Amino acid sequence: MGVVGFINLAAAWWITRERRDWWSFSIVPALLLWSSLSYSLVVLNSSIALISVIVATVLAILYWRLVFLYAFNHTAYRPFSLERLFGYASFIILFFSISAAYSLKTFLDLPTWQPATIILLIVIGLAYQWQWMQKIDWKQAWPYVVLFPIAITELFFVAAFLPLDSSILGFLLASTWYAISYLAATNVAGRLTPQQLRLISGTVIFLWIILLLTARWF
Repeated sequence: MGVVGFINLAAAWWITRERRDWWSFSIVPALLLWSSLSYSLVVLNSSIALISVIVATVLAILYWRLVFLYAFNHTAYRPFSLERLFGYASFIILFFSISAAYSLKTFLDLPTWQPATIILLIVIGLAYQWQWMQKIDWKQAWPYVVLFPIAITELFFVAAFLPLDSSILGFLLASTWYAISYLAATNVAGRLTPQQLRLISGTVIFLWIILLLTARWF
């Protein structure tokens, strides 16, 4: 894990060392690889474990390619490419991380607050990346940056009581993160419409209801 973090930090310094915030570029790929490795260690199916690592590696490579274009060949860089990729990557990161956290909680019989603390730290990192990637002024972004970790961590505690598979719980919470982060970014940009709000909120609520109704409670 430490090696993965060091390699990404070194890559960020090499590509963007002229920027004061060069280290920020290393957070997403490091979390991608850390979360996929954690998930691959707890998932029972070896094929799924391999696919998870491959998916995370491909996303990390795409991310660094975009960073390279952004730094050295800006004319070839498509605007908002990093922002869009961050949305997908953050979903994958939380899906892998939360699924692994619930699996470890069950396997090691851990108190919920221990894996929840790890998830809290990860969401804090993603919330910072959300604000940094979207280039949102801190005065506008800070309520969301505070809200995201609190909301996802509280949902982690609540979902721990549900009789659902850890991967399903991971998907639920990752979907919730994706929805609220997208809505927040769109709202700050002044592009949020009532139709978008109803569609995305309704989709997430529908997913929760379907999974709650199909869970084996007894």
